[in-house]
Amino acid sequence: MIYQEFQPHPFWRSFVASYWVASGESTAASRIFPDGYVDLIFHGTARESIRVSGMMTHYRDVAFTGSIDLIGIRLKPSGLSLLQGLPMAALKNISSCLSEISRWPIEEWNQILWAFPSVRDRIHWIECHLLPQLFHGRKKVDPLITPICQYIESRYTKVDISAIAGQYYLSLRQLERRFKEVVGVSMKEYHRILRFTHVLAAIQEKKQRSLLQIAYDHGYTDHAHLTREILRMTGRNPSQLRPTL
Repeated sequence: MIYQEFQPHPFWRSFVASYWVASGESTAASRIFPDGYVDLIFHGTARESIRVSGMMTHYRDVAFTGSIDLIGIRLKPSGLSLLQGLPMAALKNISSCLSEISRWPIEEWNQILWAFPSVRDRIHWIECHLLPQLFHGRKKVDPLITPICQYIESRYTKVDISAIAGQYYLSLRQLERRFKEVVGVSMKEYHRILRFTHVLAAIQEKKQRSLLQIAYDHGYTDHAHLTREILRMTGRNPSQLRPTL
């Protein structure tokens, strides 16, 4: 199986993290780790033509057999405004066929997309036609969600969730409800996901630091705390994620 990623046009970079393509023959399961994004996935060879994969708080094993042809739009939390009306909290850790939870012209979109001969043409259609349709159809976006996500990202080693609510003169319960409605997970869960993505990158660096040092650098209390969190997110011990030198 061949996997590739493509960067979005600058206009869409505040909404889209990347586009990805997977194609070829597959006989093995893949383990996917949480990354803080939601994916809109177009299937060129499946009956369920477009699926949405919700925010993940732990790993998921995905098995494909036979020939596959997939294109994914990896949406940032700010980009979830394009999917307004979908039950993001109910989609946590699962994927769902878009035709079951929306009234969008799913089959029409999928037929148009796969009629183009190349990946570049398909991405061009997504950016010039599909995303603008979603963009103009959305309602007023909650103005707090993007800055809060950015705040958590910038302070991922240690975040005081209650203090964030205080900054916006809201109760923690009110803010959590608004955040989860858009992003699909709580602020605490989102913080854990972001911190995990940073610590995973540190573990997989070729210049290896000790796991204890990585734990301290990323706000974990000790080596055991880091190990528990990595095991929860990946199903593996930190040492198993080290690159082979």
